[in-house]
Amino acid sequence: PCPAGTHVPSNIAVMSSASQCVTCPSGTFCSVGSGSATACAPGTFSAGAGATTCSACLAGSFQAQEGQSSCVLADAGSFVNETGATAQVPCAAGSYSGSGASTCEPCAVGTYVDATGESSCVNADAGFHVPEEGAATQTPCESGKFSGAGASQCLECEVGSFSVLGGECTLASTGHYVSAAGSSNETACDPGTFSA
Repeated sequence: PCPAGTHVPSNIAVMSSASQCVTCPSGTFCSVGSGSATACAPGTFSAGAGATTCSACLAGSFQAQEGQSSCVLADAGSFVNETGATAQVPCAAGSYSGSGASTCEPCAVGTYVDATGESSCVNADAGFHVPEEGAATQTPCESGKFSGAGASQCLECEVGSFSVLGGECTLASTGHYVSAAGSSNETACDPGTFSA
């Protein structure tokens, strides 16, 4: 019989010597006495000719087809967390990955991503905040508060300014005042008084 890693050629009915055996091509394997090469199953590969077994794709890679000589790295925005995988899985909203990932990473505080299969997170917009990691949404600032881009929290508008909808503080207009931090409106000065 032919040794492992080789097989009997299809054009020879009776073999006279093991030197007539044919080496199995990459993407296949041959056990002792094989009549032909066997294709590696999906999720496995054989990189070189003469393989006696196929190897499982490592975490972070996969192979959907049979008879392959290598595995495919998971795309950015996807992951493969097991060996011998036949498919990749997109990252959930609130997480991201680079190419060849075995897990997805949660978005950091102050960032978010609202779609699946993303390779990065985006900063929260000015006027919004993201207080926890792994967020799929950003939260608008409350009235009387503001934030810059990428904020993890909103801050109170200072005395003398206010925010009606939240997000950006506005200085009190002439003839009005704001006496407390975090105010959502301005107050008109009493008759006979003014503010500059």
